[in-house]
Amino acid sequence: MERESKVKGQSCGESDEQEKPQSTRGSRMVARTITTLTLADLFAFYALLAGWPLTCDASWYLKAWLIVGLLLSWPASGLVAWLGIMQSFRRAFMLELGLLTLAFAWLAAGSVWCWESEDCMDRAPVLFWPVFSITVFVWSAIITTLSCLVLTTVLTVMAPKQA
Repeated sequence: MERESKVKGQSCGESDEQEKPQSTRGSRMVARTITTLTLADLFAFYALLAGWPLTCDASWYLKAWLIVGLLLSWPASGLVAWLGIMQSFRRAFMLELGLLTLAFAWLAAGSVWCWESEDCMDRAPVLFWPVFSITVFVWSAIITTLSCLVLTTVLTVMAPKQA
């Protein structure tokens, strides 16, 4: 009888809750993503501090872009989480949509400011290149994602029907 009560090395009084949860592939991916985004924020913060005394034709725009970009990162996520806990999911979701819209407009503004800059590459490279790199990377990610979605949709529609 004692033999039947032991499952996976447990005695009668032990439960599954005492086992340590195993790390899943998804949780490791989330952890890596959070680490990468934190490093990107630290890099942007360093670029802002190192480039603060530098001036060029668009230096104030690029500094503002980095500051607002940092505010749209962890502080915005914290605000949405707080609102979801203190108020309601619906309000947090609406705030998240508003912040996403603002972030997209801010990405477009940063792209325009980089492309219209005439001397920031030479006079303030610490400000210019991070903003340029971030905007190019994000636009590339958006375009790649949308292209994959369109391709998946076309392949799904054109696939032969299963009987």
